[in-house]
Amino acid sequence: MAQATAPASPGVYREPSLSAQPGSLVLLGDRLTLQCRSDAGFGRFALTKDEGSTPPLRLDGQHSPDFTLGHVSHTRGGWYRCYAAHNLSNEWSAPSAPLDILIAGEEPLSCPWPDSLSRRHTVVMGSRERGENVTLQCRSEIVLDTFHLFKEGSLAPAQSLSLQDTTAPLQANFTLSPMTSAHNETYRCYTSQSTSPYVLSNPSDPLQLLISDYTVGNIIRMAMAALILLGLGILLFQAQHGHGGTQDTARS
Repeated sequence: MAQATAPASPGVYREPSLSAQPGSLVLLGDRLTLQCRSDAGFGRFALTKDEGSTPPLRLDGQHSPDFTLGHVSHTRGGWYRCYAAHNLSNEWSAPSAPLDILIAGEEPLSCPWPDSLSRRHTVVMGSRERGENVTLQCRSEIVLDTFHLFKEGSLAPAQSLSLQDTTAPLQANFTLSPMTSAHNETYRCYTSQSTSPYVLSNPSDPLQLLISDYTVGNIIRMAMAALILLGLGILLFQAQHGHGGTQDTARS
């Protein structure tokens, strides 16, 4: 993998896609690989960070290259794009959509402790009915001005809240509404400083939400109630007609 100058006059071909393994949120010291993908048969790829703030990386002769960045430090945090070109062409594709890489872990002096995450307005077991609202509260004793809420295993970006009041202890409330089975996951929160948005604190302890779906149970209960009412109706009908038949026999 070699360094190269930034792609000149990009935009002739359709952009490739860029993804991260194991994900866009990486713990300090973990391995990170950025994957540039395209179905256009490109053979040359370039990876840029923070729109040219550092020299781009090049991989040639691969149709689906993996840019292995190794064990990450805080300097790997930032936003990345990749470009692609054919082997015998000097024309580069349009850039991929930007990919934010966040590095979480102990930052000396500023983030020595993990944050905490708790539920508000939930029952003890952490379960809520589908369609209800739930608030997750992230708290920290460290004076940093931005909170992030991540759902583990999700490719969706984090929810982030910037604080105006940075008097410790700090807290941010994240409302999830309406609750669906998609929220039935494990969450962690992090903090960061707006001046270093790609460097995050240690994660909070995980918090697992259990979303109960009572739809099937309600349907079963309604069906059973309907059957009971139907049975009572049949018994009442038989009782009335049986009583009427007895009276007719007595009169005759």
